[in-house]
Amino acid sequence: MPSRRTDHLGQISDYWLSQRPNSPVWCRTWFDPATRQTCRASLGTSDFREAQLALAAWVTLNAAMRRELPSEVALDACLLRYWEHQAKALRSADQARIALKKWSDTDGA
Repeated sequence: MPSRRTDHLGQISDYWLSQRPNSPVWCRTWFDPATRQTCRASLGTSDFREAQLALAAWVTLNAAMRRELPSEVALDACLLRYWEHQAKALRSADQARIALKKWSDTDGA
């Protein structure tokens, strides 16, 4: 298994932040071993803090989860992934959305 670099700006898992030389917009960046190329996808913001949050949200919803121990995976991440990748396309999407909103409600009401 190749060694992972951990010195990239804002790195989370195998993804990090970068900017193209001709643009102020931040990108989600990763190395694709199949093509042996560094790839980028725009996060749509030139604000570093917003880019950090967008990267974290993307990784939470999309990054591959391999060999994670159940005790180390937040239930919120599982529920958000379920919504994004399955529940929102179901006939019961409204009920799933309501339940997810209740779970995510931080004011306790």
